[in-house]
Amino acid sequence: MQSFQKPENALKRADELLSVGQQDAALKILHGAIGHRRFRSQGWDSVQETIMIRHVQLCVDENKLRLARDGLHQYRIISQHANIQSLGKVIAELRSRAEQKLTQAKESAAGASASPKSADAPVLPGQGLGDLDSVADSPEDLLLSTLQIEVRSAEARGIHQALRSVWDVYKMVLDLLRTTPKLERVYHETARKAFLFCKENQRPQEFKRLCDVLRSHFALILKNRHKEDYESLMRPDLHLETRMQQLVVASELELWRECYATAEDLYSLGLHDYFLKALRTGQDLFHNSREKLMRWLAIYYEKLSRVTWVAENYLFHALAWIKLLLHVKGFKKNASQEDLQAMASVAVLAVLSIPISGAEKKPGDDAVTMGEGMNYGSLEQQKKLTMLLGHSTLPSREGLKAVLFTKDLVSLADENCQQLLSLIESEFTPLKLCSLCQPLLDAVSANPLLEPYVYPLKRVIFHKLIFQLSRVYATLSIKHFTTHICTASFLPWSHAEKLFVALVQEQQASSSSFGSASANSNANLSIRLDYASSAILFETPDAAAANTLRHQLCNLAKQIDKAVHMICPGQSMEERMDRRRFLQELPARLEAETRRMAERTRATHSRRLEKQEEQQKMEEERRRKEAEQRRVEEKQERERREEATRRREERRMQQEKIKQRSETAAQMLEEIKKLGTKASSNILIKGKQLGDINIDDVLQGNVDYDDLEKAQMMQLNQERIARLRQRRQNFRRVCHFIRACREEELPLLIRWQEEQLARDTQILLDMQNRHEEEHKAAFEAALEEKQIFEVVKEDKEKWVAEKIAVRQKDFEQQAQEQRERLLHVLRQAKIQRARARKEEHLKKLKIEVERKRMEEEQKKYLEQLEKKRQEEEAKAKRLAEQAEKQRQRELEIEEKQRQLDLEASAALRSAPRAAPASPQKVEGSISPASSVPPSAGDSWRKGDRTETARRRVPAQSQGRGEQDEGFERWREGKVNSGNGNEEEKTRPRFRVAAAALSEHLSAGKEGRDEIQNGDAQKPEDDGFTTVSRNRRK
Repeated sequence: MQSFQKPENALKRADELLSVGQQDAALKILHGAIGHRRFRSQGWDSVQETIMIRHVQLCVDENKLRLARDGLHQYRIISQHANIQSLGKVIAELRSRAEQKLTQAKESAAGASASPKSADAPVLPGQGLGDLDSVADSPEDLLLSTLQIEVRSAEARGIHQALRSVWDVYKMVLDLLRTTPKLERVYHETARKAFLFCKENQRPQEFKRLCDVLRSHFALILKNRHKEDYESLMRPDLHLETRMQQLVVASELELWRECYATAEDLYSLGLHDYFLKALRTGQDLFHNSREKLMRWLAIYYEKLSRVTWVAENYLFHALAWIKLLLHVKGFKKNASQEDLQAMASVAVLAVLSIPISGAEKKPGDDAVTMGEGMNYGSLEQQKKLTMLLGHSTLPSREGLKAVLFTKDLVSLADENCQQLLSLIESEFTPLKLCSLCQPLLDAVSANPLLEPYVYPLKRVIFHKLIFQLSRVYATLSIKHFTTHICTASFLPWSHAEKLFVALVQEQQASSSSFGSASANSNANLSIRLDYASSAILFETPDAAAANTLRHQLCNLAKQIDKAVHMICPGQSMEERMDRRRFLQELPARLEAETRRMAERTRATHSRRLEKQEEQQKMEEERRRKEAEQRRVEEKQERERREEATRRREERRMQQEKIKQRSETAAQMLEEIKKLGTKASSNILIKGKQLGDINIDDVLQGNVDYDDLEKAQMMQLNQERIARLRQRRQNFRRVCHFIRACREEELPLLIRWQEEQLARDTQILLDMQNRHEEEHKAAFEAALEEKQIFEVVKEDKEKWVAEKIAVRQKDFEQQAQEQRERLLHVLRQAKIQRARARKEEHLKKLKIEVERKRMEEEQKKYLEQLEKKRQEEEAKAKRLAEQAEKQRQRELEIEEKQRQLDLEASAALRSAPRAAPASPQKVEGSISPASSVPPSAGDSWRKGDRTETARRRVPAQSQGRGEQDEGFERWREGKVNSGNGNEEEKTRPRFRVAAAALSEHLSAGKEGRDEIQNGDAQKPEDDGFTTVSRNRRK
């Protein structure tokens, strides 16, 4: 097969082949291009979409849908991330092509069946054909085809092939798109088209398979619904619409079991829940959700009514019709009165058709209410049907009748239906019931919609008649019954006999199902047909017979005793006395027997308990052994599985290696074969020609990729040189040919030019002459017309002048009115502008006044701030000056103290070491005791004396007046500034000064205490006291 590096070339080649009728070759080329690695690697583009559309068309035409499946899978991988809608377009083309082929086959078959030759055996499209899913003919079919004449015509075979192609296309598309996001609409459209296909061609088996496929796909979506890509696949509107189509088609194909299963699917999808949610919230769950859900729910009820009618479940058939009627009445605003009347009539007759399975039911009889309609399924099935119809409790005949009256549905029904309801449910007329109902039934049977309910109604009327007759008569002749009560026109005697038997069987079943108490409470009916006397016997059991089941042992004992006396009438007196004695001793014996039975019971119970304990121990031991054996077996099985898994993994790895080597070898061999095209088979690769290379050479390593590349480059060079040579030859050939053509063409062109000039000149002269003639004729016609209109010229001018005068007057009047109106508008506009300017001026004045007021307030506020700031700065300046003066005083005191210390130290050095015992105090000098030189341990005194003196001075300044008190108040936060911002700005500086002064004060106090508590005696009038005294002065 030819390979193309570009998809465009493959498409062009396929079109060329199609133009000459080679469809098979074109399909192979397109399929090869789709499977090429370049087709997958280059990404999506429009050329690929065109190739796929052409490919699926050819696959359908050639009946090669397997190739179409492979191509669609390849194209899905390419387009699912780039343009998934392109895949939907290709699938739509595939469907339409297959459906078009089926339509053509049907038209050809219809044309053939209309011909005289095929009139005896007309072709019925889609009917009587084989299974569409059969892969091939069975051996039996092949054998029969060789032994008998072909029955089907060529048209029938063509239709069968077309049907099979369409069916395969639908299955292929559904399988491809079952888990493809963003194409869920195409998936559901395909499913609905498949439903229509099954309906139009009457394919029930294929429809069943299609329903199973859709259920399996939905189960797969539910299994993976937690994934993000699967959220779009759970759209309720698409699933509900598809299932509704499935329900409709199933009912039209009369596949009632499938119709019931589809109704269950719709309920599980939440049809009722979505409808109730749309009504409560009032918002669209999806596009036009309210209208769609109302329509779908009506169809749902209607199809369920048909299913229950076919199943002869009249109870739920009536419930479905009541639900449908209430739904249409409540939500379809444009429903006509005729439709409501027809539906109400059907609902009333459906309720009346529910069989009466016993005697007249009491409204509060729960057991009988649950028993109604139970002949059609178990209790679970009844509950499921109730759930599907959206009913809260199990329905009953009396309950449905109550709904008819409470919802006012009876008044909507036909008059005949209302009369039937009153006769059957309210009247007690056993002798005239059939005769009164017969005309009403005849009127009902005339309506095609109500005609199916006639026989069920007759059966219910007959049961009602029998119940009423059993209350009045004990015996009734058959002749009187058939001639006066239930005539043959109402119900033949043969049908009446069957209904008698069915009624008795229902009574027996009801008695066995609900027990004797229930049967007695409803007055069980016992009917017997006596053909010997030709009578109907209504037997009503008495109280003793009614309790036969409860007292049958007592009755049996009495009858046996009577039989014994009848058999042995001569019983002796002794035996009677013995019996009497036995009966007298019986109570004492009963007590002893009771005790003995109790002891025996206890012994039996103890033995049973012991046996149970022993069995329990044995069971526990057995379970323990089984568990141990199971653990051993599980361990052995686990080891065996692990060993088997290891061996399988080794074999798989080995097979993968072999497979990889084989694939690589096959790929290399394919490349080699590609090189062997055209005239390059004489290329040598390692001493071997290209045509002689096989897969063994590649597997053995005799040929590798380097050899392939060299051979390919050699071949490309040879081809390029050959193309260049061919182009040069073509160029020279074309040049010579064109030069010769031009030399021969030149005299011909000159002659053609002259002839063309002559022809154009003649044409121009002819046109000019014709124009002059036409112009002259038009001028003469205009002159004639002018002479004709000259007669009325004066009258015309006079009339025009009158009209112009009238219109001029009107115009002047309208112009004056317009001017006045415009002047009024201008005045109003000027007034409005003046008012606007005035308002604008007042607004500006107000804004200006407000602005000036705000500026003045702001100016005052800023002046106050400035004043407060200046006061704060002056206050801070005063405090700074005081601090500076304090610092100067401290420096002076420190300097004086230092001088005093130096003088004292000099005096100490000059004084003798031995000091007198009682030193004298001299003013202005230092005590001799303090002049003792420091020892080695008192070395601190020399360095700390200056610091001690420094601390003395601040301590003496604590008694200052207003400055110290103001400073303390400021330090404690009692001084408040008028401006908060300025206070925040100046507060750090005051805090620093306060901290320094506090430190000096505390240091001075400590120094003073140290000097006062020291060992040395301080002179009375030293320098410190003199300075302090001077400060106080």
